[in-house]
Amino acid sequence: MKLRPILLAAALLALPAVSSAKQAPHPDFTGLWLLSTGEKPVVPRAADLKLTPYGKSRMDERNAEITHGFPQSEGHIKCLPAGVPQMMTVPFGLQVMQSSDRLVMNAEVSNLPRTLFMRKGHPDDIDPSWNGDSAAHWEGSTLVVDTIGFNDEDAFDFNFNPAVRRTSSLHLTERFSLEKGGKVLVDQMTLDDPKVFTTPATATYRYDKRPKGEGLMEYVCEVDTKTVERFDASHPSESKYKHPF
Repeated sequence: MKLRPILLAAALLALPAVSSAKQAPHPDFTGLWLLSTGEKPVVPRAADLKLTPYGKSRMDERNAEITHGFPQSEGHIKCLPAGVPQMMTVPFGLQVMQSSDRLVMNAEVSNLPRTLFMRKGHPDDIDPSWNGDSAAHWEGSTLVVDTIGFNDEDAFDFNFNPAVRRTSSLHLTERFSLEKGGKVLVDQMTLDDPKVFTTPATATYRYDKRPKGEGLMEYVCEVDTKTVERFDASHPSESKYKHPF
């Protein structure tokens, strides 16, 4: 009988800890972020990429384009949507809005908002898109995002050097977290695209938080018809994005 008060006291002492853990808030990524100027992105070197023959051919093709006077990819030249992961890897503003059931990301460089749904798994009938379908969940203070369902519009590269194109087979896993007291947003990417890589590639991008009151700047992409015509003439059988000029 004397043990009961002791056991009850022990149980009561344990309750606040359990309750506190359940109520611990998740990090808030809300705000305007800009690719960090203090820390360069950690991206693979050419020698470290494990490419399939197709991936190697696309990399060689992109390098040849650069050599022949096209430093920007076909997507940039023709003002196509940046899509994912490209919109996460360029030095333009990234606005994040967070709620309990989703995060929405708007990028200056892309007119297509990216939505990260707080749910497990993906719909069975995903409509392929530039941004894919993103399902997110929390692992402690880290937001883990799983994205599939990309379209086959691979006009953009992964922003690696040398460039590598994505395909509709891309399975992107991201781990978002905060550093430096919430002043730095970290995006750790794992890019698993079996058409391009024999082994998944990894990359890490950091974004600095901008002061309150700042917003996205207007970004307007204007097609240079002469550059487009010159690009299409150099890719007579490959270019998928013909413009009727």
